[in-house]
Amino acid sequence: MNLETILLFFTLFFSTFILEDATVYWAVVLIEEGKVSYYVALVSVSLGIYAGDVLLYLFGRYGTKIKFIGKWLEKLFGHADNTYWFQKINRLLVHNNFAYVFFSRFMPGFRMPIYVLSGRNKFSFIQFSIITFIMAF
Repeated sequence: MNLETILLFFTLFFSTFILEDATVYWAVVLIEEGKVSYYVALVSVSLGIYAGDVLLYLFGRYGTKIKFIGKWLEKLFGHADNTYWFQKINRLLVHNNFAYVFFSRFMPGFRMPIYVLSGRNKFSFIQFSIITFIMAF
């Protein structure tokens, strides 16, 4: 593996943290131009998506212990905790977490709150990891 391939691998990997869809498109363009192989692009993009999903879960699970993340989570969920709809969503998520995590991959705007709430509600990390790993690839 040459230096250019390694740099493209990590660039694609970290780009998924910003814009997943654009990174996938960019990876396809790089494959078509012959700058990177299909397998390098697939692995880098998929692992980047998976790592981003796990980070969202970990923010929900342990974010309150980190000062600036805890403040962000308080802003995000603090006022909603006592509302009827938020409590109902939490109950549904606790009982059907697998389905919500699975389908949130296909519903724009749902992934971040579902993944953070999965961590916050202490959904099994192993189950979450398996679901998101399969979905990322």
